[in-house]
Amino acid sequence: ARGKELLPPPDLLVSIYQAAAYAEVGNDPDTAKVARETAAALGETPFRAGLQGNIPAPVLDFLGRALYRQRWAVEALLRHKNSADATIAFLALSCSADEVDLIALDEQRLLKAPSVIAALYMNPNARSSTALRAVELAARNGVVVDIPGFEDIVASLSGVALDAATDAKYQTAVEKNKAVAPPEPEADAPVNLTQEDVERTQAAEEQKTLDAKTEEAKTRFEDLPVPHQIRLATLGTAFDRSIAIRSTIRTVAMAAIRSPAVRPNEVIKYASNRALHEDVIRYIANKKEWAQLSSIRLALVNNNKTPLGTALRFLPFLHARDLKTVSKSRQVPGPVVKAAKELMQKRESR
Repeated sequence: ARGKELLPPPDLLVSIYQAAAYAEVGNDPDTAKVARETAAALGETPFRAGLQGNIPAPVLDFLGRALYRQRWAVEALLRHKNSADATIAFLALSCSADEVDLIALDEQRLLKAPSVIAALYMNPNARSSTALRAVELAARNGVVVDIPGFEDIVASLSGVALDAATDAKYQTAVEKNKAVAPPEPEADAPVNLTQEDVERTQAAEEQKTLDAKTEEAKTRFEDLPVPHQIRLATLGTAFDRSIAIRSTIRTVAMAAIRSPAVRPNEVIKYASNRALHEDVIRYIANKKEWAQLSSIRLALVNNNKTPLGTALRFLPFLHARDLKTVSKSRQVPGPVVKAAKELMQKRESR
């Protein structure tokens, strides 16, 4: 496990892997940890010497997960004939732009393993043109990639140039938007909001005006071609999403709400915003993990963009005080107000 045995380099790499594997099977976490630490501390010389042998794919995967921060290790593993698709997908998620370009050259692997395309697309270090060309390659060959809004991305690529100039604009937008973005909270804000809280949020969202820096960030964002806007909305910060979610381009707004990074305190604001595209509101309403949160249900009931059937379905889950406020609201659609009154009467008659 400590790599102290005097073995030929290929055997040394395999033995460290075996020590970790046998320790995990034998419920010996301490030894497994030592073996992983040994792999992570391997120097470039013994590592490259070890790869000269016919190293099995599981060993290469173990080494890749231990040494993924070392560029020389990543490049060697990307070029090794025995590296498995799962290993390349793991490395593609966090490696540098140059390494992503190297992965993208192997079109045969990309088409055989769309998980690699998904990983490099979701890697914020990847050049946007490289990621989008990989998606375009998949689409041309009838391969579906598991990334948010895949079909929207493919549709937006028609006639769009994927070049270095656009990459530079994309990177500028990323860096400058980060510089002016307000700090993100370390944790989500409480989501137990009352009707009054939701109404205040709605009013704030609808009356929101952009300061000069935010206006500049919005201009930088909108100056990007749509496929790049979609990618920045998917991978960017909460600040980027706050710009994208208000886009008049449906696919861009949907990319923001589909982003894996969206947090519940953002969703409450979005669910309260009557100015957003109705498909965004519908997406929030249909996402089970969000619809289970009382504050989001309340915000959706109060939003006239919410499908009527969905708003009526959420009514029975509201607290009595909120239901009473909904029943008197002039902002809520008439059928929802009527149903809220009827539900109150039923509760009071029990």
